[in-house]
Amino acid sequence: MIEKYLGFYLSKPCWIEQAIDIENGIPQDFSKQMEEERFSYEGSGFILKIFRDGQFLIRIKKDFGENPDPNVIPNLEAMNKKWSAHLNFANALILLFESAFLTEFRYGYFEIQELTKSNTFVVNCENGRMSGNTMAEGTVKEYQSARLRWFLPPMNPQGFEKYHPFFHPREVIKKSVLDKLSADLNMISNDERLIRLLSQFTKSISEFKIRNFDTSLVLSWFVIESIINDKYHPYQTEKEKKENSHPTGVKRKIEILKENEIMSDEFALELQEIREVRNKIAHSGYVCSLNDAEISINLLTNLLENHFSLKVIVNLSLFRMCL
Repeated sequence: MIEKYLGFYLSKPCWIEQAIDIENGIPQDFSKQMEEERFSYEGSGFILKIFRDGQFLIRIKKDFGENPDPNVIPNLEAMNKKWSAHLNFANALILLFESAFLTEFRYGYFEIQELTKSNTFVVNCENGRMSGNTMAEGTVKEYQSARLRWFLPPMNPQGFEKYHPFFHPREVIKKSVLDKLSADLNMISNDERLIRLLSQFTKSISEFKIRNFDTSLVLSWFVIESIINDKYHPYQTEKEKKENSHPTGVKRKIEILKENEIMSDEFALELQEIREVRNKIAHSGYVCSLNDAEISINLLTNLLENHFSLKVIVNLSLFRMCL
């Protein structure tokens, strides 16, 4: 039986737990060492594998209704749902991985970049063995090719392999980072909605990193408002619970949560200010500032910890470039 995994690499190369020793040149069993599985996690709904060269593979176990028979026209809607579920989980995963890395290392090495169809690839697994994969685009394709010793460009002068750009510098990911990742996966593994929200958060940070602050704020506000709706649910009136009733606006929901001491006056005020910024972006052509987007992301990290008991650390540093 062939099982398909979605594969990807992080924004920068890394070793998982242990670097390959290339002090005396590239070893003959180089490819085998690169492909060594160093971490695995199986939840009720997914499987995750991480290899020594930093390759991630994930598989969602859910049956999406796609027909595996190659002689039958595929169900495109089912296939799209399957892609979407895998990409949502992959994007949530890179957010949790960077958070775990920042918890341990306390400095930014990776840059969160949204995973899409162009920077991911499909790997076939037949009877427990990887039997082939598609190639991604750009830098990711180079990471894939780096697994094969004969694809590496020669290093001149000879003997300087340790300075090869594929290997230097590569951060070594400690076991403590993987342990933290595993603990966070335990918290989200059965919650498809939380996975989708974390995926949206990843996209918000990705937009922030390329200075697209308007989109970053709108995406983070989408998640913020979803959590506000969750928090407000116990305070719904009987009238609101009726079908086709007029819903309470988010502005009033924040006020009610403040009145019931679910959030502080200061936090509620910050939420209202960011809500107004989001509305001005959508309706008045307002240009969002770096500070607006950063406040929105920080509010969201606070809500994730408060509502889901999930502490997410993010790196919002930007490379300063003068034009």
